[in-house]
Amino acid sequence: MSFMNRKMAILIGLIASVVTFGFSAAPAFACTCNSINFSPSSTSSSPIIITANPTSWTNTVSLESGSFGGGNNWVYVSITGITAGWTVTVTSTMTVTTLSATQIIVGPFSSSSTSFPYTITVTAPATPLTTGQFTINAQPSNSATHYSAVGTSCAPVTVYLKTTSPFPPRGVPEFPSGMALLMALAIPALLIVRSKSKVIAA
Repeated sequence: MSFMNRKMAILIGLIASVVTFGFSAAPAFACTCNSINFSPSSTSSSPIIITANPTSWTNTVSLESGSFGGGNNWVYVSITGITAGWTVTVTSTMTVTTLSATQIIVGPFSSSSTSFPYTITVTAPATPLTTGQFTINAQPSNSATHYSAVGTSCAPVTVYLKTTSPFPPRGVPEFPSGMALLMALAIPALLIVRSKSKVIAA
């Protein structure tokens, strides 16, 4: 075989290999998380005013339609950057694995999935006019049992908070004043019961 024929045979073999691999390879999926939707909106200068403990909001995360498949069918949702003294948890009706109070995996998603719901629950410190914040994250995962990043994550969303003054709201006494009110009601009641007992004994 001539040198030119050998080169041509090698080239044809390489092309055949590439074509065979291309037909046998599984389709690639982008697994794209489009956006984390959260309302009410907030900024550091215009935080959400917390008037009750706990407070919850249910919103959605939008996915790119048709991008999920090929075994990459879940989304990892986490809450980070929580201000000390505040408690923030995340749940979803589509949760398949709860990793912690601030980390869940939701799914599974198909090529027609476009969003999923999630609920944030916040418990604020009992100090009036206290500010806080947390960040919501969402990232496609190729595992339903642990976080295994794949594809494109959503842009994180930071939520800003502030307690009212006074806080907790009026009518919900804090521990010291609540105990004082309880004792103020209990002592007269005990005295009445005691006086009635003496009358019966006499």
